[in-house]
Amino acid sequence: MASSGAALFPRLAADLEVAPILPTRTQLAISAVYEPPPGLVCRAADGALLHRVAEATLKDFLERVATRLAERAGDERPASVSG
Repeated sequence: MASSGAALFPRLAADLEVAPILPTRTQLAISAVYEPPPGLVCRAADGALLHRVAEATLKDFLERVATRLAERAGDERPASVSG
């Protein structure tokens, strides 16, 4: 059972998909569900800022994963992340 304080924070659940396209190309995809914290004030703040923060966090995470995979494969840099 989650503590009552957990409802004060936004929730973000995501699935990361890694799929080969070509022998030298891999596609990374992330699918996420963002739930703002409850309450009218929180939802207003969410509309202004928190939703964009969640999107930026996911994009940054995906870029870091792509960079690590490219480094391990010996590539100089990964292809850009679209978003």
